[in-house]
Amino acid sequence: GYKEEDVGRAVQDAGKRFQDDARDYVFVQTKLHPQDLGYRSTQRAIHTSMERLQVSSLDSLLIHKPRCWGDICSREPEGTWHDSWTALEEAVDMGLVRSIGIC
Repeated sequence: GYKEEDVGRAVQDAGKRFQDDARDYVFVQTKLHPQDLGYRSTQRAIHTSMERLQVSSLDSLLIHKPRCWGDICSREPEGTWHDSWTALEEAVDMGLVRSIGIC
């Protein structure tokens, strides 16, 4: 995987290269880890991702997996993907995220 902090630095570097707002050239998408499923967890994860990526909004946010299984999660999620979907819809309504989906 990648680290959002590294992607954030790359977006900032792109802005310097273009001497403009990098967001005019770069589409920023990230994923919600299944251990962050749940309404409040998703809200926190959105803001954490935006801080790490150094952006004020996301072009796309995907629910990566709709549940935990095996050893994919280090802790149990607070809720379900349905709860997360509600939080994602609200993030779209607030202008924090432009597009949402499940992969």
